[in-house]
Amino acid sequence: MQGFRCAGTWLLTLLLLVFTGSLARSDATAQNGSQPSVKSSMEYTDPQQFLRTRVNKLVAIIERAQRAQRYLKRTLPSEQALQAHQTYAKWQSIEQHARNMLVEIQNTLRALDARARPESSRPLAKNVMLTRLDGRREQIANHRGDVVLLHFWATWCRPCVKEIGSLQQLYQDFRDQGFSVVPVSLDARKKDVNRFVRKKALRLPMYFDPSRTVYQEMIGGAEVLPRSLLIDKTGRIARIYAGARHLETPEMLADIRRLLAN
Repeated sequence: MQGFRCAGTWLLTLLLLVFTGSLARSDATAQNGSQPSVKSSMEYTDPQQFLRTRVNKLVAIIERAQRAQRYLKRTLPSEQALQAHQTYAKWQSIEQHARNMLVEIQNTLRALDARARPESSRPLAKNVMLTRLDGRREQIANHRGDVVLLHFWATWCRPCVKEIGSLQQLYQDFRDQGFSVVPVSLDARKKDVNRFVRKKALRLPMYFDPSRTVYQEMIGGAEVLPRSLLIDKTGRIARIYAGARHLETPEMLADIRRLLAN
């Protein structure tokens, strides 16, 4: 327990260092004339490059927080329940702060990308094979001609569960206008997804990716949920959204309407 309490304090400090450490090193270098061992923010000529390095750090923090929470839920003895609950709450707070910061950076990156990159240069989405809960298989290219929201989620992801109703609403609002929703669960067990779908009375086509193959093909790297890709009618990735509360935001709704109109 003591190790986790110390780790929680250390990680909160790291959250600040993620954004201040590089600048501090730059200032120190300017004073003593030595060469920095790590790039500072001022050395990146491309702001997107600098922000993406921060995304990688935040993803690592989120992963660590999730591992700590899983450990606390499964392995701590019952006589330490109160201490476990307090430490678990700290890790929850760390994860939420990191996710909030991640969303802010992703929003900035999207704004920069939208200004800098014409539509013709959007990357083409890989034609991955999707598997429905009922076992049927289809390629993402089957949705070519529609605007597609490819949404990665899981039943164990609290932010995902909270906004699943928003995903249902998007599907109902736009499905008759050439809009497809492709929710892909990363759960390990299909029965967990089926139970969740029944409980929430979801009326969505649901897909299953327990091996994370689709996620790695489409996004790659560490898993940060929820995550969505908005794909235009020609099969190109128009936007990538990360973190909680990105569904049904004014920005996403504007992006969907703009792509449907093109």
